[in-house]
Amino acid sequence: NYALEAFSLKPFDFLVKPFGLSEITDLLFKIKRHFETLEISSGSVSAIEYPPKVQFKTNQGYLFVLPQEVLYVKSSKNCCELFLTSGKIEKVLLPISAISKEFAGSNFRMINRSILINMGYSFRIDRKLKKCVVSSPECEFELPINQNNYNFFMNLNSLNLG
Repeated sequence: NYALEAFSLKPFDFLVKPFGLSEITDLLFKIKRHFETLEISSGSVSAIEYPPKVQFKTNQGYLFVLPQEVLYVKSSKNCCELFLTSGKIEKVLLPISAISKEFAGSNFRMINRSILINMGYSFRIDRKLKKCVVSSPECEFELPINQNNYNFFMNLNSLNLG
């Protein structure tokens, strides 16, 4: 009964009940291709856009990583070690102050003088041991946290269940 009325609105496509996830996925791909074709034909797409990676100088050359690939950064003299979500550790030739500035405005926070963590991977704060646990599916690390940053975590706007 509603089909004739719906066609007057010029729909992109339609789904007939019962439909499942595969039909929805197919429709979304059609819509995506349609808009990509429109952008290309109108000339609004000049190049493929890639997520912004951060470039770090290393002993061997350069390392390019997405900020979300970094669990935490640990200072080691005038260099730093990047602990990645993959479990790899990469040494970069920058002090932690420069890396902190590079990640300014993003999801990173200094938890003590030598450790910068990605807040997206903070998992637990141990009140007694003054440790912050960062975790990814590949690895987990317990890191020392100073009192000021412990207080910061306790005052975060998050769901508090006890």
